[in-house]
Amino acid sequence: MNEEIQKADEGLRKRELIKALIIFVIGIIIYFSIKLFSPSILESFKKNPIKTINYIRGVSVFIIVIILLPVFYHLKKLWKISNQTVVSKRYPPPDTPVIKDTKILQGDSAVKKGKSLKMIVISVAVLFLIFTVLFEYLIIIISGSVLNNIARMP
Repeated sequence: MNEEIQKADEGLRKRELIKALIIFVIGIIIYFSIKLFSPSILESFKKNPIKTINYIRGVSVFIIVIILLPVFYHLKKLWKISNQTVVSKRYPPPDTPVIKDTKILQGDSAVKKGKSLKMIVISVAVLFLIFTVLFEYLIIIISGSVLNNIARMP
């Protein structure tokens, strides 16, 4: 059986690895920043709880945006590839660079792959939107509970 293989683009592989490392480093910086500043946030909360809660709400929206922008950017790219796959009936689509050697699919199997990629994009987008709503709801519930407890204090 003669299988066609599309060779990997070494430059693309290196660029994607560098992007992944940058994202990892940013994540580590954010993690340690939270660890470092959480005592000062607690002190600020003791001094002015309402201002601190509003600050935390703002930071939570910022965190959501920081997470969602790259995710939806890559989902858009994957959607484009899935459309090209369905139209060209070839996976990977012609003139699409790949980061590893990839077996070329043609015909019905490529169309099925393209449609399954679309389902993955839709599923991930819906899951991230649900995550966003639940995360923000959780922040609102927690901050509302804290504000109610503050209001009851003598």
